[in-house]
Amino acid sequence: MPAPDAIAKLVDRYAQHADSYQQPSYNETALRREFIDPFFRALGWDVDNESGYAEAYKDVIHEYSLRMGESTNAPDYCFRIGGVPKFFVETKKPSVDIKSDVGPAFQLRRYAWTAKLPLSILTDFEEFAVYDCLAQKPVKTDKASHARTMYLRYTDYLDRWDELAELFSPEAIRRGSFDKYAASGKRKRGTAEVDDAFLREIEEWRNELAKNLALRNPELSQRELNFAVQRTIDRIVFLRICEDRGIEEPGQLQALLNGNKVYPRLCELFQQADDRFNSGLFHFTAEKGRGEPDELTLSLNIDDKTLKPIIKRLYYPESPYAFAVMPADILGQVYEQFLGKVIRLTRGHQAKIEEKPEVKKAGGVYYTPTYIVDYIVQQTVGKLVEGRTPQEVGGLTKTFKPSKRARPLSVLDPACGSGSFLIGAYQYLLDWYRDWYEQDGPARHKERLYQAGADDWRLTTAERKRILLAHIYGVDIDPQAVEVTKLSLLLKVLEGENRESLKRQRQFLHERALPDLGANIKCGNSLIGPDFYRGKQLELFDEEEMLRINAFDWGSEFKEIMAGGGFDAVIGNPPYLNAVEERTRFSDECAEYVRKKFNAAKGAFDASILFQESGLHLLCDGGRTSMIVPNKFMSAPFGRAFRSYASSVGHLDLLADFSTANVFRGVGVYPVIYAMTKSNNGKATGIQTERWTASQEGLTCEWSRMSDRLSAETDTWDELFSTCGGLLDKIKSLPRIKDFFDVCASATVDEAYRIKPFLKQGNESKGAFRFLTSGAIDRYRSLWTVKTIRYLKCNYSRPILPQSCPELSENRLAQYASPKLIIAGMTKRLEAIYDSGEIAGAVPTLQILAKANSPLSLKALLAIVNSQFVDWVFRQYFGSLSLAGGYLRIGAPQLKELPIPVSIATRDATVDLTSLEELVENLQAAHMQLDLAKTAHERCVHERRINELDMEIDRIVFRMFGICDEEILSSIEAEY
Repeated sequence: MPAPDAIAKLVDRYAQHADSYQQPSYNETALRREFIDPFFRALGWDVDNESGYAEAYKDVIHEYSLRMGESTNAPDYCFRIGGVPKFFVETKKPSVDIKSDVGPAFQLRRYAWTAKLPLSILTDFEEFAVYDCLAQKPVKTDKASHARTMYLRYTDYLDRWDELAELFSPEAIRRGSFDKYAASGKRKRGTAEVDDAFLREIEEWRNELAKNLALRNPELSQRELNFAVQRTIDRIVFLRICEDRGIEEPGQLQALLNGNKVYPRLCELFQQADDRFNSGLFHFTAEKGRGEPDELTLSLNIDDKTLKPIIKRLYYPESPYAFAVMPADILGQVYEQFLGKVIRLTRGHQAKIEEKPEVKKAGGVYYTPTYIVDYIVQQTVGKLVEGRTPQEVGGLTKTFKPSKRARPLSVLDPACGSGSFLIGAYQYLLDWYRDWYEQDGPARHKERLYQAGADDWRLTTAERKRILLAHIYGVDIDPQAVEVTKLSLLLKVLEGENRESLKRQRQFLHERALPDLGANIKCGNSLIGPDFYRGKQLELFDEEEMLRINAFDWGSEFKEIMAGGGFDAVIGNPPYLNAVEERTRFSDECAEYVRKKFNAAKGAFDASILFQESGLHLLCDGGRTSMIVPNKFMSAPFGRAFRSYASSVGHLDLLADFSTANVFRGVGVYPVIYAMTKSNNGKATGIQTERWTASQEGLTCEWSRMSDRLSAETDTWDELFSTCGGLLDKIKSLPRIKDFFDVCASATVDEAYRIKPFLKQGNESKGAFRFLTSGAIDRYRSLWTVKTIRYLKCNYSRPILPQSCPELSENRLAQYASPKLIIAGMTKRLEAIYDSGEIAGAVPTLQILAKANSPLSLKALLAIVNSQFVDWVFRQYFGSLSLAGGYLRIGAPQLKELPIPVSIATRDATVDLTSLEELVENLQAAHMQLDLAKTAHERCVHERRINELDMEIDRIVFRMFGICDEEILSSIEAEY
């Protein structure tokens, strides 16, 4: 499309007066007003907020630094979609040479790199430069052309307007073209994004501080050393961020580089901060109503040679970070990874950094993406405040003062980690209160709002503190995580403040800027209460063991909330550990306690299920809980007790499948998000079911609909995701495989590990069981290769194993020696083989079907299981179990629920089961002939024969299920 007239006029005006604009006296403010604002209006941006959007949803934030305090270290514009920053624009006077000057380019890249924005713009209108800001960590010596993806002069605007509009207009961003362009940039391997770089930075600090503190303070215990290192880093980071945001005196930490005795002078800054902030982060003297003060760190010794490099790396030109624009979620991501390691003291009192055992088992720490946090907060806090007033939500009187009788809405994360969910909930409430006060009339809420600019209303610090203390609660077993959560929340309180506003608050309100969060964010074991010690001899537990167990009493720690029935919202991303890992994490006594306390602690349970059940316990009537958890709880046996309990105490409102959305990149976790209401009134309208997928354009909802209400007796939740309700409703009344056949795993985890050392590879010997893995099973045939086959010498009644190895049960041996079907446990479609009694297949992922009480032969069942229709039904029922790449997790609980045709139960004469069995035998023989074929022609003939037999079997199975609708048949066959 041609450039708008407004752009043509801007270009013409600049050309006529270019000499005057390029004079040093022509400043940036005039440039923005006369050229930059109109330029982006022409692109479609609501530069002046003519739409009247609330602060959180404005398209454009001017002088972005004002939102972070009085700092000048932030860009001139932030352009957003739905309140989410997409790119920065930094302006310079036309007298600045943007094409060659390295300073402005480094400045812009530093801002955007810290904020994790892929593209941003540097312009003086005469020149227009676009930078790929995530391509590489910015370095002060980079040329101005480094990472620059587009360079235009003002004379190019008319000819290339289409290109600019296709990238930087709000409509283009919503269509995804901006993201595609950003993704097309070639990223250099090994380059670090800001969270990776800052993580490495503070990990180096931890290493340096730990070694020096251990050396200079030999009396420190391991626990005290971890506390001192963590608290020192937290305090330095907090003060440095406050400097860049205009809250603290700029350069006060940097000034410590001049002279000696850096740590004593740093401690003076810490003590001054205590006077200003009242935060537990800086708490050195006992005060009424506050927790225990820190009586350790101010008396420690730290060498200047350790502290000076740390402080130096926080400032330009050594530092690439623009702390004024570092989002809270990035700081949370960094700390989440940071907390995965711990300092250990050797016998010689030397400090070693090690990964925590539970993190090592889990393969690392995985931070919850912000969009997941926002989604869960909306499903809980968002639903609970809908249609209510601040008096109702905040427990306030009609004059908006705290009421002693009405309680505020309470939000809990029982495994808060670095605090990402609590930050999300807090931000949601801040926005909700501000918008409500503004719509109700700002003049009526002068104690809670102040005006920072035209149409820019903000909550006062006092109100931000009240909201935090009234609504936000968290618990974590890791004391370091608790402190990081507090740090993140405190930084959130200070957003938008500056030195003068805090000084006025101290003078006139006689209040320090920050609250002490000791009563809101607590350290404890959310799963183990003080009753753990009941009936036990306390002298058997030393101090270290008691600190590790960290029993937590919900009734006393949150007395008022629990006395009032419980929390209104419980949210989070609980730890994921299976039962084996739980046993190593807990002592035997703890494991026994957990199994007695929780309904869901059955079999091979996942730790997340305990937090799910605990979340329901902690809710008040009418409260809502939402968590992101592994999808296997919806159908696995260990989830049955939770599903039954959940359906009996409330109702499921939402089940959203994110298993193929790549939420936790590179990790084998396939999550769902559920939302429930705890209620005794039984009122429910249905379940919202959604399926989300990830693509290059981002995360999208593939489909969303209302499903039927579940009952307490429902055995699985997976079929809620069925996309063909009519047909599936028809087959719901059919018998299931479990009605006629025994279904179980080919071995338990323990059995598989016991057998593994005795398996032999090589030639088959008489009387030996053959062992298979999932990869050796195809439809109707086993893929025997040297790599997949293993033997166990056995006489079919008792394996020949060393006396030290526990024997397999008689039932298991009888099962291996009996005719059966063996089903692969992780494949792209259902794949089963028939075995006459020679294959053990003792791998936990394989499943076995054995005949129990059925008129149907195993070979006829083999045809049904391998058919297109039953595979399609499996996907409809258990689609949420799909893995990345299209693989399915196939377990006994799912196989048991697959339908058997009515004709089997009624012996319908329209289907000749004998002919079906013959087709299966012919198909098996054809596969054997294919394996023996030597020439391409022979293979082609046998492959055609296999396809013909397969299609004939499918037609019979369709007829057995009574499916003759051509449209349905076509849609199913299209998937194959």
